[in-house]
Amino acid sequence: MPYDLTSPSPGSTGTPDPAGTARPYVYLVRDDVVVPVKAQTDRATLPSAAVTDVLAQLAEGPSERERAAGLSTALGPGTALRLRVLAENVATVDLTSGDQAPAASRVPLAVAQVVLTVTSVPGVDRVRMTRDGQPVELPLPGGALTGSPVGARDYLPLTRRPAPLPTGTMGNP
Repeated sequence: MPYDLTSPSPGSTGTPDPAGTARPYVYLVRDDVVVPVKAQTDRATLPSAAVTDVLAQLAEGPSERERAAGLSTALGPGTALRLRVLAENVATVDLTSGDQAPAASRVPLAVAQVVLTVTSVPGVDRVRMTRDGQPVELPLPGGALTGSPVGARDYLPLTRRPAPLPTGTMGNP
């Protein structure tokens, strides 16, 4: 992962662009860290169309090649993601869970995948999520819940591995 992925450009409120281009990304999971993969979309000039494309790719999950490279998803099987509205740089995404919801410990990763993927589309800065049209509170990496729209910066801690503990700090009385 590029070391500058977590350093957004000055004035940017969207997802840090790891390649320096305006192309959207789909965020997948590797070793409990959310990582960008270039999205397959030709409609980057229309933000709502690009959001629809990246949400479909995210819901589809990693390809066989991506799985072979160690990428996975924290979204449960059969999860559907649909753009309800895009207004004032805020995308409202409706979530329909499949047969199996992600484990509670993976929910922040799943939310991070959606938020980082959607905000990688130029013109989208924040995400609000709904379930069956009703707003849902989203977990932040520190464990707090918020009902407000969230942005890429809220989930930056999940784009990098935690620092290892210094040697000898575990198990010492």
